[in-house]
Amino acid sequence: MLRFIVVNDRTPRAEAFCALCCTAITGDYVREISTNFCYCSHDCFANHSGLGQLLIEYRARAAS
Repeated sequence: MLRFIVVNDRTPRAEAFCALCCTAITGDYVREISTNFCYCSHDCFANHSGLGQLLIEYRARAAS
């Protein structure tokens, strides 16, 4: 099952920041397919994979 895409030499259309460490995305990044979250590196994606559901819930609460 494919969970993420590694993107090389391409920046997202809108200004994007890493979902874990909040650094600006420039050039290479990892994008999670199910949530469309961007990560600055594979390490941030791996560290954040367990926290993904918590982030979704937090953003849902903040939006309401």
